Amino acid sequence: MKKYLSVLIFIILTATVSAQQIFVLDLADSKPIKNVAVFNLDGSKSVITDGNGLANASSFTESDTLIFQHPAYLDVILPFTIIKKLDFQVKLSKQSVSLDEIVVSANKWEQNKSEIPNKIETLDVAEISFNNPQTSADLIGLTGEVFIQKSQLGGGSPMVRGFAANSILLVVDGVRLNNAIYRSGNLQNVIMLDPLIMQSAEVIFGPGSIIYGSDALGGVLDFHTKPIILKKDGKDYSSTNVVSRFSSASLERTFHIDHSFASEKWGSLSSISYSAFGDLRMGGSSNERFDRLEYVETINGVDQILQNINPDIQKVSGYDQLNFVQKFKYRPSDKLELDYVFNFSTSSDIPRYDRLTQYEGNELRYAEWYYGPQKWHLQALNGHLKEQNKYFNELKFTAAYQNVVESRFSRKLNDQNLSERVEKVDIFSLSLDLEKELNERSTIFYGLEAVHNHVNSEASARNIVSNNVSAISTRYPDGGSNYTSYAVYLSYKSNINSHFTFLSGIRYNYLRLKSLFVDRSFFDFPFDEIFIQNNAMNASIGLVYRPEKETQFNLNISSGFRAPNVDDVAKVFDSAPGTVVMPNEDLKPEKAYNVDLGVNHTTERVKLSIVGFYTYLDRAMVRRPFTFNGLSEIMYDGELSNIESIVNAGHANIYGGSFSMSYEFENNWRLYTTHTLTKGSDDDGKPIRHAGPLFGTLGLEMKLNRFHCNLYLNYNGEISYDQLSDSERNKAYLYALDDLSRPYSPAWATLNIKTSYSINEKFTVYAGIENILDQRYRPYSSGINAPGRNLVLSLHTNL
Repeated sequence: MKKYLSVLIFIILTATVSAQQIFVLDLADSKPIKNVAVFNLDGSKSVITDGNGLANASSFTESDTLIFQHPAYLDVILPFTIIKKLDFQVKLSKQSVSLDEIVVSANKWEQNKSEIPNKIETLDVAEISFNNPQTSADLIGLTGEVFIQKSQLGGGSPMVRGFAANSILLVVDGVRLNNAIYRSGNLQNVIMLDPLIMQSAEVIFGPGSIIYGSDALGGVLDFHTKPIILKKDGKDYSSTNVVSRFSSASLERTFHIDHSFASEKWGSLSSISYSAFGDLRMGGSSNERFDRLEYVETINGVDQILQNINPDIQKVSGYDQLNFVQKFKYRPSDKLELDYVFNFSTSSDIPRYDRLTQYEGNELRYAEWYYGPQKWHLQALNGHLKEQNKYFNELKFTAAYQNVVESRFSRKLNDQNLSERVEKVDIFSLSLDLEKELNERSTIFYGLEAVHNHVNSEASARNIVSNNVSAISTRYPDGGSNYTSYAVYLSYKSNINSHFTFLSGIRYNYLRLKSLFVDRSFFDFPFDEIFIQNNAMNASIGLVYRPEKETQFNLNISSGFRAPNVDDVAKVFDSAPGTVVMPNEDLKPEKAYNVDLGVNHTTERVKLSIVGFYTYLDRAMVRRPFTFNGLSEIMYDGELSNIESIVNAGHANIYGGSFSMSYEFENNWRLYTTHTLTKGSDDDGKPIRHAGPLFGTLGLEMKLNRFHCNLYLNYNGEISYDQLSDSERNKAYLYALDDLSRPYSPAWATLNIKTSYSINEKFTVYAGIENILDQRYRPYSSGINAPGRNLVLSLHTNL
């Protein structure tokens, strides 16, 4: 009888254990932690937490002692009986230094960072949540190594290693965002991504053209939205996250909600975010040149210049933005997963603040200048197949469609005609990426990609009083433009031994562009169409040397290219007052040749990284004076304008480096700093436009149980008049003036503090003050001043 009773008790206990799941959380913010290894002392039993921080406890017994291990967290060892008393919730404390970081962006597959020679910086969801970036441009700026330019509040153009705009590739969930009308000037499209739905973001520094193709000269910004993690224990799971945020400098009001559901076979994620930004208040101290003294308001069809009651308020800079994301995941078998992604982003009209503050004589130049609602629509189907065969071990494919609508509206002071130019772009893309392990040390990655863009451009002028509409010149060819690219690539990685990893790759690209001009009444072009065919071959080779586990030396030699797109070849627009850019059918791809040399040293307390680079840019595409039908000036939008065009002009030399270090004094305190320097000049020895100033961060961080605090200093060095490019000197209205009344970009520094407190597993409060000393400053090349003292309050709720 006792024997049967013992068996019955054992079955009951086993059933009780098997019904439980261990929930692993971050001690600081109570967020679930995925990929935590949970195993007993002898390692005979082990599980890994899923994306919701859950692990099945059925294999463990009450006699076991469990070890919880994750590269980014301190190890925890607990008897199973204690875990049971904790209601199967285990909290881990994050260590400041991560020894084995996993990145995806280098070749689209998860890899250990210690095997990659490229410099890559990663932001995870905890860091994104803690810092509360208003836009995805601000999110990327959190790396401390990407400079962000802003022409208006509704903007943010990243600069990486002397490149910006269409020379930096944007990728979200494996889909390239760069399209045929991405321009070479400052580009604000990154803000269409919702930072509140991001799981992580990675920045590849330097050419990434082997995997990603054209445009990845300065680097790749790779965004990953929150994933759907399907369950494997037969139980359904759902969660809801709510975020509300207020910031004082722009009177920002943001609300976000996302809901996820997951079962064994399928899951969904729905997200919506809305932000409303008022007119931005700049800092109140120093540099009265940037006071917003007056602005234009149109009353009953008449433009009136009004005095600004508070010159610190940058009148006519606010805007609204709406983002919606819907994802579905379906797993028909253990080998195959399918993901469908729908993204939609739109905005209100976005005032072009830099243009609205230009003067012509003693009067404001424009009564109106704004971008119409910036609309972006993405649908993508992603597949991931795991199949051991002679061709691949894993396969990924992505089929995507995007629709982009951009518009520009401008009207000069006391002119009744409002110019309206609207661009619509349809983008179709297909990519196939495969991974094949040749043996336990060697792996090849190979694939192909096809992308097609169709551009439609329309324009008109509307009288704001009579509503009469007249024709004006379009920004791009009115007969439409098609831009198509095809590519194949092959990459090889070999872990030669425990000390050396070798990587190499090659990619072939073919590109074709065709634009049609129908109405030539505005400009008598000597051609009816532009047809360009280009091809490019680029390669990379890299070596990683690890003399010991804590130290890594990286050498990477690579080439990249950027093929001329529709914006480069066929655009007609005013780049600045009195200057018009005209088409050039003779453009060729520009190519970059790059070498990186870096060293990383990582221990339990110290993380040190030093990287230097040099890039030679050949056949650089730059704006230069140009002639059209023998003329150097033409009338454009009623103004006599100098003619320029994008041309292949010689070469450029770009070099620089970065230094980052963090030191963990105790488990709860960390000192960290980053510094980035970029220099560049063209073949005439003149500075290049997108080589920003010396900039960096110095901070002290503390984590204590549920409380997290970060006190930090952001700084930018000066760019003197002599260091400004010619194109920036011609935009003196953007800059402060030196002692000789010449434009320059002054040095600045801000003191900031961010804090968070986890009330419990469901509620976390975030509070911070940016620019505590209320400094007035304008980042290099920007058209709007940065926020003054800014109180940021946010509440995150996990239901």
